[in-house]
This record gives sequence, structure tokens and C-alpha cells, in this order.
Amino acid sequence: MKICLVRSCTDPPFVPPIGIAYLTSVLRKNGFDVKAMDFQTRNYQDKLGFKLNARNLIIDKKLNIRYMESAERVRYLKLIDLWCEDVLRADPDIVGFTTTWPNFELACLLANKLKKEKKDILIVFGGPQCSLEVGGKVIPELGVADIIVHGEGEEVMLDIAKNYQNSSTIDFIRGATIVKDGKPKYCGERPPIQDLDTIPFPDFTDFELHKYYYGLPIITSRGCAGSCSFCYHIVFWKKYRERSPENVLKELKHDIRKYGIRRFSIGDSAINSNPDTSRLERICDLIIESGLEITWRVDARVGNLSPSLLAKMRKAGCRSLSFRVGSFNPKISKDMRMGVTPKQIHDTFKWAKENQITAIAYIITGFPTETRLEFMEDLLTYYISFDKDIYANVFFFPMGIYTGTEVYASPQKYGVKKKEEFDEDRLRYKLLFPPWSSKNVSTPELMFRPALFSYLHDELLKADQKEREMGRPGILAVMAFMNERLKSMDKLHRTETMTKIYSELLLSWASSFVKEKDFRQIMAQEFPQKKCLYRFLD
Repeated sequence: MKICLVRSCTDPPFVPPIGIAYLTSVLRKNGFDVKAMDFQTRNYQDKLGFKLNARNLIIDKKLNIRYMESAERVRYLKLIDLWCEDVLRADPDIVGFTTTWPNFELACLLANKLKKEKKDILIVFGGPQCSLEVGGKVIPELGVADIIVHGEGEEVMLDIAKNYQNSSTIDFIRGATIVKDGKPKYCGERPPIQDLDTIPFPDFTDFELHKYYYGLPIITSRGCAGSCSFCYHIVFWKKYRERSPENVLKELKHDIRKYGIRRFSIGDSAINSNPDTSRLERICDLIIESGLEITWRVDARVGNLSPSLLAKMRKAGCRSLSFRVGSFNPKISKDMRMGVTPKQIHDTFKWAKENQITAIAYIITGFPTETRLEFMEDLLTYYISFDKDIYANVFFFPMGIYTGTEVYASPQKYGVKKKEEFDEDRLRYKLLFPPWSSKNVSTPELMFRPALFSYLHDELLKADQKEREMGRPGILAVMAFMNERLKSMDKLHRTETMTKIYSELLLSWASSFVKEKDFRQIMAQEFPQKKCLYRFLD
């Protein structure tokens, strides 16, 4: 029996899909004929002579592409036809799709095309987009998948392959939803794999590894020890589990020997998720002791990385740390259940810089409980604490509400105005739960706040340190930009009240932006209860 595992995506190829590589390894170990395909590296768009951004793709329940000019729609359909031909050349009995937010629509279109071309093919959907909320309800309505896997897929996919090999029908697979005649049947939750060291190393032999920007992916843990109210990692991985440092080292040596690659991208939710960093230190010690000449990048959290640990990480090959900062506002950070302070953020980035590790910050704006004043406090905290050398790589994103998260499950607690039914023409809304609003954040503001933050960041990067100390001119450019954006938003969304509020706030602050002392006085008047704004500057 032949199995084809596919990532259908048009995004740049940063790393090969490790989920597919794990499934490939497990299935091949059990004697199955597997072909892994990553369409990110197969240059179909170059052959067709155009580039596509599938993040703008919207389909409806009937799998029609909506809100797009006919010429561009035809391009997508041509791409799907080429992908379909490539998959069918492998003559698979089962096709498995890894689904994420950027590629979900493409996966649906390709699966639908495959079903039309080969009616007896078994289509399996898995990945982060297949939470129980979406995988058990939305996907079955589309009629594109026969089985939807919820959570990690090694054991579930192996059960599917064995059952389908022995019988042409599958009635029950724990950890999955089976769709028959358009009706979903949830087969119950499968416990997560407890001992991650027992899982065979991922198999990347089918991928064109020289085309990926960040080398090979590796995972040292699954899940997260934290409990952020907006994060989908808890939904997907369920329970936090760790691999042993010795097993991690063994895989690194295996990958170097087999693929000749010494650049790695660690795909943990956060390498220091566990408050006890002894395992991380042990991993670094083993890499250093073994003499492996490797480099690696990884996501991390703020709070428990000391200067000495960062120095050890650098010596072990760490060159880049991406931090999910969340918010500079302690109250909002607490609502997010991240609980980090501006001082912790500043210190962590400073220590990373001192150890020649690139620190990248991802900041979320528009959390449902974030008021306009709190947003402005967040903005100005960042402004007065800005250091070009420390905060050189900062990215700002609007708050997204993912199915299965705490914010999604408790809209009343967070003041979210949750719409039960969205426009059927916009399937994406059912998957990510935008556009949403709350008593503190309107839908237009949701997109405006990160734009304002990004513009401020860009202006601060342009100004040298002396200019910032003497006059802080960036705020004037920010005001001009904001006023123009607000005018255009008024025309689209009729947000006159928002225009007035933001404009008055910035005008009052800008008049005393020359001296730090005057600035503090204005802030004291505007935020009499917010003295914490300066607690790490004194």
C-alpha cells in the first residue's frame, strides 16, 4: 500500500515539515511505502510564471474561491492541477495533509481535486488546523477529508494505515474523527505519547534540503509548560513532555552524519518552557562536550534565561532567540497569562545582545481586555525604553483568537463579542475567529494598533540616540502617520470616536515631548494610577 504525505503551501521554504518527516519515519519503520512531498520547494510558481500568496485565499463551503479576480482565480486552479498530477504520479492509496493556517484552503482545494480524479483514495487531514473544534465540525462539512486527526499523529496515522491495509473501510480510530456520508464520528481522545525518546527520528530523505533557509528542524519537547490564554500550542499538544538531553544529542549526530547539515531550527514552543532550566543546560553541555560545530535558532520565553545560561547557549551554537513577548503592559501580560514585566524583557534582550545572540520580539496588540489608554501606555513604554541595539528586531501582530484556546472558550470572561455564525462565503472566519471585537477593541482598531506600533518602531530605528535624547522626534512622525490612517479608517469604518480619542491623547503628550521631566509630568496627569510605567527606568 502506498501513502503520500503532502504540505500544500506557497510560503517561502524556511524548514522542511517535521510533522510529515516524523510520520514518514514511523510508517516506513512499519513497512509502508511512503512518499513525502513539500510543494514549497518544487518551484511550480516559477514554472507558471507568477507568484501567489495563499494567505489571501478565501474559499466558501462549496470550495469556490471568493473575492478574487478571475485571472488570479485561474492561476490558483492551475497550481492545484499541477499539484494533483504530481501526487497522482505516486499512485497513492492514502494521501495525508498537514494543515496550518497559511495552507488550509489550498489543502482543501487539492484534496477535493484528488477525490474527483481518484474516487477510492483515502484523504487524511492533520496538523494544527485540525483541532477538535475545527476538525470535528467545519472540515466534515466541506467533504474533502475522510479522516481528521486531532493532535500528534504518529500513532494515529500508523493505526489508519494498518486498518486500511486490512480493510477497505475504517470505522474507529482513537484520536480522530471519521467522516462517512458527510456525517462526522468522533472516536475519542488518544493519550499523548509519554516517552518522546521512543519515537524514531524524523526522515527528511524525500526533501530538497538545500532549498530551505534555516536548515533542519528538530524538536526537544512537545507542548508548553505555560498556560497562555491565547495560545494554540496547549490545544494541539495537550500535555508538556520533554525528550532526554542524550536523545536530543543522538539525533543531532544522526542528522549531521546522514544529511551533512549543521544548521538547525529547534521547533519547541519555547526551549525554556520548563521553569527548571537544568535540562536546557544539560543539552548545551552535551553539545559543547561532544565538539559538535553546529548553529541553531529557537523560540523562547522571557523570565528564566540568565546571563550565564545565555553564554552557555551561545557556546553550544545558539545564534537566534525568538521571544513571544506578548505585551509590555504588565496588566495585559497578566491577562494573557504570560506574567512578564518590561524590566524582564529589557534585561533578557540586553543579555542576549551581550552574548552575541540575535533577539527577536513578537508583540501582540489588541488583546480583548486592552483599553485604549493601556495600549497607549504600552506604546509609550516601548518608546521611552527603546534601544536600537537591543530592540532591532521587533514584530507586531494583531490578536487572533484560535479555536480551543481559553479566550475562544470564555468570550464573556474576556469581553469578546463572539459571533456564532459568520458569513458562509468566508470559511477562514470559522477557523480563526476573526473579525472579532470586544468592549475595549473594535474590529478596525485590531488592525490599526500593530500598524501604529510598527511605524513607531521604524521611526525609532531611523533616529540616532542623540536625537532621541534631545527631542524624541519620532512621535511627530507617528502622529502624522496615525492621523492619515485614522482619516482613511473613518471613511471605511466610520470610527470618528476612535479618531478623536487617539488624536487628543497624542496631541496632549506631544506638546511636552522635549524633556523627560515634562514628559513624566504629562504621563502622571494622564495615568495617575499607572506609575509602574517608569519603575524600571529609575
